[in-house]
Amino acid sequence: MKKTIMEEERTKIAAFLASVEGVGRRILLRTLEQCVSLENVFYCNESENPLFCDKKRKELILGSLRMDYSVEVGGEKVGDELLERSIAAGDVLLREWKIQGIDFYPCFSEKYPMRLRCLEDHPFGLFVKGGLPEEEVPAVAIIGARACSDYGKKVTEYFAGELAAKGVRIISGMARGIDGIGQKKAIDAGGRTFGVLGCGVDVCYPKEHRRLYDAISEHGGIISEYRPGTAAHHGLFPERNRIISGLADVILVVEARKRSGTYITVTQALEQGKEIFVVPGRITDALSEGCNHLLGEGAALASSPEKILQFLNSRFYSGWKKEKQSDFNKSNGMFYSAMQEGNEGKMRKAIYGLLDDTPKHLNQIFEELKRTDSEILPGRVMEQLTEMVCDGQILGHGCYFYRNSSRFYN
Repeated sequence: MKKTIMEEERTKIAAFLASVEGVGRRILLRTLEQCVSLENVFYCNESENPLFCDKKRKELILGSLRMDYSVEVGGEKVGDELLERSIAAGDVLLREWKIQGIDFYPCFSEKYPMRLRCLEDHPFGLFVKGGLPEEEVPAVAIIGARACSDYGKKVTEYFAGELAAKGVRIISGMARGIDGIGQKKAIDAGGRTFGVLGCGVDVCYPKEHRRLYDAISEHGGIISEYRPGTAAHHGLFPERNRIISGLADVILVVEARKRSGTYITVTQALEQGKEIFVVPGRITDALSEGCNHLLGEGAALASSPEKILQFLNSRFYSGWKKEKQSDFNKSNGMFYSAMQEGNEGKMRKAIYGLLDDTPKHLNQIFEELKRTDSEILPGRVMEQLTEMVCDGQILGHGCYFYRNSSRFYN
C-alpha cells in the first residue's frame, strides 16, 4: 500500500526533483499532471511514467539518490524506498537553502503566487530571497532598454517613484538600464520591488548590481525558477520574462528597440491577457522605435503614472491602500487566511454568479469574493476556477474567466 505523506514532505520531494540538473520544469509539470500527486510518481510503472521512462533522466534521478540504475521503478517496495530517499534528500536541500536565506515554494504550495497559477507554462517551483508580491496589492512590471537614454532614465524614475509611493509593487529583471533604474527608484521612494532573475537567486547578475540586489532582497524579494547556483545564461532570460509579466497586472514599456528582449516580455504579457502601457518617444530615436510601434498596434499611452493608477483602480483594485511595513514583515509578504473545505460548493456558486459572457480578470473575481467573505483564501479561489474550467462550467483564457454559454450551472 502506498504511503500517505504530509504537505511538508511533498515540498521536500519537490525540492529534490527541482534540484536534479537535467530535469526541467516541463517534464516535472507533465509528470505531476499525469501522476496526480508527487508520491504517486514513485509507484507508477516505469514505462508509463514521464519522469522515469527516459533512461538518461532515470539515471540522473537514481544517481542523485545513490540507487542502482538497474532498479525498475514501479511497485510498492521500490516506490517506498524512492519516496523515503527523496524526502530525506529534499529535507537536506531545504535546510541548506534556508541557511542561505532561500525559501522554496512548489507550484502546489499555498504560498505560490496566484497570478502564476493561471500560466500554462508556470514554474514548477520558485526560489525566493526575501518575499513574494502580495496577492491583494497591484503590481506593475517596468521594462525597457538596457542601454537607455537620459530621457528614458528620467521617465523611468518618474513612473517608478510615483507608483511605488502609492503602494504599487514594481516587478522587473534587475537588468542594466530601465529595469535596474526603476527598481532602485522604487526602493528610494519607500516602495517594494521584486527582481526576477535568469539565474539562481544566490547569483547576482549583473555583478555591478550587488548593492541593488541586496536592497531588493530587503525591500521586496529576489525570485527565480532556477535552482540555486545556476549561472546566468542568455538562453534563460526569455523564459524568466514570462514570470515578470505573470507577476504583474500591468506592463509598462520605457524605451525599446523593435527587436529586443522587451518585445519577448510584451508578447508573453499579451498572451497572458495583461494590459500594456507604453511611454512614447521621438520618431527619429531608435530606442523609441519599439515603443511607437506598440502604440500603433493599440497599446495604451502612458502619459502619466495617474493613467496606470486609474486603470488599476477601475479594473482590479478599487479601494486598495498601501499596507504598513510591519504587516508585510509579519506575513513575509503573503496575506492568506484559513477557509473551510465545506465552503467550496458555496464558493463555486458565488464565482459562477460573478461571471457572465464578458471575461473577468482573476484579481477582480478574488476582490469581489472578498467583499462577502473577508477570510477567503487566494489559492482556493484559483483552485476552484481551475476545477470549474475542467468541468466545463466556465471558460478561461490566461488570467481571464467567463461563463460557458453552452452549459448551465446546477
